[in-house]
Formats: sequence, C-alpha cells, structure tokens
Amino acid sequence: MSGLQPWWRHGKICGFVPIAALSFIIVGCAANEPAEGSATAVARNSVYPISARQAYEVLRRSVHQSFAGSRITRLSRPRIGFTATLHVALDRHYITAVMEPAMGKDAKGKSMAGVLFRVYDRGTILISGPIRARKLRERIHRQARLIAAPLQYAGPITRSAPSRRGRRSSGSGFVINTHGDVLTNNHVADGCRNIWVRVGGVAYPGVLRAKDKANDLAVVRIADLPVNAVARFSGGSMKLGSSVVVLGYPLTSLLGDDLKATTGNVSGLSGLRNNSAYFQFTAPIQPGNSGGPIVDSTGAVAGVAAAKLREINVARRMGTLSQLVNFGVKSRAARGFLGTHNIPFSIARSNRVLPNVAIVSAAKKYTIRILCEE
Repeated sequence: MSGLQPWWRHGKICGFVPIAALSFIIVGCAANEPAEGSATAVARNSVYPISARQAYEVLRRSVHQSFAGSRITRLSRPRIGFTATLHVALDRHYITAVMEPAMGKDAKGKSMAGVLFRVYDRGTILISGPIRARKLRERIHRQARLIAAPLQYAGPITRSAPSRRGRRSSGSGFVINTHGDVLTNNHVADGCRNIWVRVGGVAYPGVLRAKDKANDLAVVRIADLPVNAVARFSGGSMKLGSSVVVLGYPLTSLLGDDLKATTGNVSGLSGLRNNSAYFQFTAPIQPGNSGGPIVDSTGAVAGVAAAKLREINVARRMGTLSQLVNFGVKSRAARGFLGTHNIPFSIARSNRVLPNVAIVSAAKKYTIRILCEE
C-alpha cells in the first residue's frame, strides 16, 4: 500500500493525532532537493515555533518575493503550500515550498513543537532551478526568523511522547444506537489499554466490543454514554460525483478540540488497488479524522473516514503531487460488519436533499471524539 498515509504510527495508525503535539503535513512535493552547502543545510533543518497561519504567511510572502517578475507559467497552491512552474529557455523547473510538523529544542534543551520548512526543485536542466530554490529557501528562513527564533531540529512529529500512563492519541467516531455503541476505525481503537470518549467536556470509559481488521472497523461500547442522537446509515448505492460532508476531530492539539466539518465529492467507487469495501472522496481530512462519519446529501452516513494518500510519498514515488485522495469504508461494509456482530443500527429512509448546514447540525449530535491510552 505504498503512498497510503500511515497517520500517527507509520504503518498502523491512519487517524490518530497526538494530544499534545503539532501534527500535520500541509502538502507533498516532487522529487529530491539539490545538494547544498553546510550553512544552507543547517538553516533548512531549523524548526520555528510558530502557528500554521504564520507559517502559511511566511510561505506566501517568500514565494511572491522570489518569483515576482519571473516568467512563471503557473503558480499553484495545493492546499497550503506553493508550487511554481518555471520556463526559462530550455530550463523547465517545478519548485515547491512546503511546511511540515517537527519537534525542536532550544539552547536549554527544552522541546517545543513547531514547523519545518522545505523547498524542493525538480527540473529538466540544472541551470536556474536550484539557484531559485536556494534563494526561496533563504527568504523563507529570513521571514520565519522575524516571527520566532529557530530551534534545533529534533525529529518529525508523529506521536506523543511516552509517559508513565502510556502513549495517548485520539480519533473520531459516531454513535449508532441507544445502547452507547460507537463505530470507528479498527486502527483507532486497536491496542488501547484504556479507551474513552469525550462528550460535553466529560470523559466516559468504554470497552472494545467488536473489530474487523480487514475492513478497518471497530465498535466501542460506552455504557453510560448520554445518547442525544444516533447516526442512520445510507441504504442505497453510492453514486460517483455525489456530495459528502466529513465530520471529526482532526489535529486537536493544533486546531482545538471542537468538531470540524469539510465538504467534497465521491471521486471513486473503490479504494486502493480496487478494494470494493472502500471508496474515494475529496473532502479534506487530517490525522484525527479517522473513524468519523462521511455523510451524504440526505444526512445519511455513507461511510467511515479511514485513510488518505500521503502527498510526499506519492510525489517521491510517482513524480507528481497527489491532491485530495482520501478513502472511506462504505456504508455497505459497515452495515455488514455490524450485522455479523448483532449490533443494532438504523437505516435512513428519507431521500430529501439537505443543505450542508443542516447536515452538520444533525451530525454533530452523534459525532464524538475517541481517546486512547496504550
């Protein structure tokens, strides 16, 4: 499954997000960086303790300063990040500036979460591309230093540091019946020594009731969960191009622990390597979205958010930048899993199309955050 983004565990977790760490990959990039001198390499590995908004502004200003007046045939923004396509005589280059989460250490050895900037250059002839990439990199570091002093790079952010209580992480899920059963991904609940959900600021302990590793599904039973609403599954077939809304709790340490909603379309009726239990959609998802509901235009649950392609891995392997390639488990597969384990659920009966605001308003009542302690 090369290119499938392994959120949080590099191979196991596709949806957890560390509770106390900045953890996001904004955009992938194409090809390898040119060789650099030692001074540039040191600057390249500096981590800046700044916010995502500040990091985006650093990229935006630096890119426009670097390429103002240049013969840019295309300047695109894949999510947050920039790619400039340059044509100079026979020299064609693609220069991509990105930001990644990273841990840094200050002069006293204190660890802090921050942003690591990278600039990638891919071209046909090594004439102007590497020079322009180097200048862009220098501008980015100058802009970032105006906001915060750089830290020494201490590694990428992938999970929270071990503690005496074990590693902690979080994902998403949704209530499927009045008994307090919550459906999520298997990779969200698997391996948890303690698992609980948070509703209205209160944590309720739960137990893993059933799991399906093949289809990446699991049910957590929360005995005392106050059930205000339950999700209803779509009973019809999925249609290519239909609109969807994804709800969940991504990047809670960065974006806050309130519910997030994104919109998109069904872009494929199968998953990676034609896996028929999955489908592809374009609504943006991040670490922490895994297990959240994918809701169709009638307000019914069409699937469960599960995974995405990691842009950087795809770019390095395929030589192109993937965008908004995300995967969910189909409602049909989820209903089959629940039926096999005799877990009650409901099917939606209405075909009336609802506005997104109404869909989110209803879905937020049954979408909850799941926390795990190993």
